[in-house]
Amino acid sequence: MGYKFFAVCDGHGQYVHMVSNQIKQQLPKHLGQYLKELGYIENQILKAFEITNKELCYSEIDTNLSGSTTVSLLIIKDIIYSANVGDSRAIMCKFDNGWTVIELSRDHKPEDPQKKKKDFGCRWKS
Repeated sequence: MGYKFFAVCDGHGQYVHMVSNQIKQQLPKHLGQYLKELGYIENQILKAFEITNKELCYSEIDTNLSGSTTVSLLIIKDIIYSANVGDSRAIMCKFDNGWTVIELSRDHKPEDPQKKKKDFGCRWKS
């Protein structure tokens, strides 16, 4: 299956570079492995994020005061899947008698009751 994957990690804290590098290296690797399996793509994305997070938690990196948001786009044929953790978001600009902005994801904020469950924002078909 051919696909394109894009992600941005916005880290914070003393070990920001280590956290972001761990995500940068592991998330695409895990996603590539899970996409080889049959199943819902949304579940494969979720598994890739979960295993990446689990590895980060059990790594030698002190994540008590360091971390990272991550926003990503997975493009398969003409479908865009967005996934994010934290308050980084993806938008798409579309020109149709003027520019419009389409939100591809919503921020994960602790005070948002909708974000207490796992979801991946929107799926867009171009």
